[in-house]
Amino acid sequence: MASDRYVTWMFGVLLFSSVLFFAKDIPSRIGHHLTLISYGILCLVTLIHSDNTTIKTPRYAIISFAIIWAVYLLHSIIAPLSDSTIGGTTVYIIQSAICVFWLPQTITWNQFTRVVSRIAAAVVIVGLPAAIVPSFFPLHQYTLGPFLITHASAPLSTFSLPIGEITVYPMQSFLSNQNFVGMFVLIGALTSLSEIQRGTRRDIVYFAICAVGVLLAHARTTILALLICVSLYAVFRLGGNTLLRLSAGLGVCGGVLLTGIVFGVIPGPDFLRHLNLSGRRSVWAAVIKAFSQRPFIGYGRTATLDILEELIVGYPPRVTHNAYFWMLLQTGLIGGISFVYVIGQTILQTARSLSDTQSVAVFILLVGISIVMLFEDFVLFGVKSSSLLAGMSLGYGLQTVVENTQLPDQTAHGPLQSSTEEIPS
Repeated sequence: MASDRYVTWMFGVLLFSSVLFFAKDIPSRIGHHLTLISYGILCLVTLIHSDNTTIKTPRYAIISFAIIWAVYLLHSIIAPLSDSTIGGTTVYIIQSAICVFWLPQTITWNQFTRVVSRIAAAVVIVGLPAAIVPSFFPLHQYTLGPFLITHASAPLSTFSLPIGEITVYPMQSFLSNQNFVGMFVLIGALTSLSEIQRGTRRDIVYFAICAVGVLLAHARTTILALLICVSLYAVFRLGGNTLLRLSAGLGVCGGVLLTGIVFGVIPGPDFLRHLNLSGRRSVWAAVIKAFSQRPFIGYGRTATLDILEELIVGYPPRVTHNAYFWMLLQTGLIGGISFVYVIGQTILQTARSLSDTQSVAVFILLVGISIVMLFEDFVLFGVKSSSLLAGMSLGYGLQTVVENTQLPDQTAHGPLQSSTEEIPS
């Protein structure tokens, strides 16, 4: 593992650059270019400072990603005009390989959690003055260097205090959407859970700040994910690994049952079947319609965006609000099943491999991300911060599986391999 402070700082630069992709009033191409440059520098730094360049990963992960990469390349070859170029697809492949298979092996879990929790807390801190607005100092927006700090338009609530009224708005900080804020600071809160186990007050403060940010962002998906993950953490502290596995299993069963009721597949209360999903029902119906027209290999990267813009009317275009549907549209059943399988299998194998506090923290983080993926386009591919964090989180899950398995038939042999044999790459 590379433990040099230069690696930590460079990872922080990469993460912040990828966050700029969502920054308000800053062209997305600036964040895009800075992120690509940061990826290159970080890979170079980790290669120089890493003591071990052997990549170890379960075989199922290599096979699943190889299938997804092959579908992306196929689209670039058969539809070069309607789909992205070979160069853009190559960036997709290289970025996902770096995030999932390289960075988690050259950046320690402690480095990862420290950087993510600090930057997420900073996003919350700079956004607080514009989210909690007192009547005697109505600071609805302000500038911090090149960044415009503001809030969403509709207030959440107003409190009357002796010193005046205080109005609370959905937090946006310097980002363009409160959902982006919610997703990013959620990961900060969940990585802080790992640090809390060290028992220092500073780590508890970082978790509290990020948790407040999740609540103020007022994105229901991230609030739900935070509540579930904190509950799992409490179960672990009270009952250990066995009770955690049992609770997670019961939670999955309950989630499947609730989903079936919400979509009318399973009989249930009317209020659940008519639950407001903020327009997602119509979006998902359009996605299913588009998927049924090209189910096997999907539409590819660029064509998927065009299809969404054509089918979804009266709602923000080019989003599916479901990472699994997003992959089905882009890569069809072939890539979509591979995507679901690698995530589900990693969560399952991580649950079976719980042996220390770090493995528990990784497991809870993966659970949180998989929940967000049900309602947001939180995918593993691309140069956005969500792709970086989701990919590295999956990578740490794969490392947990490798470090706690002794079954050679579950490992990849050769340059990419697992726990029982190591061949330097």
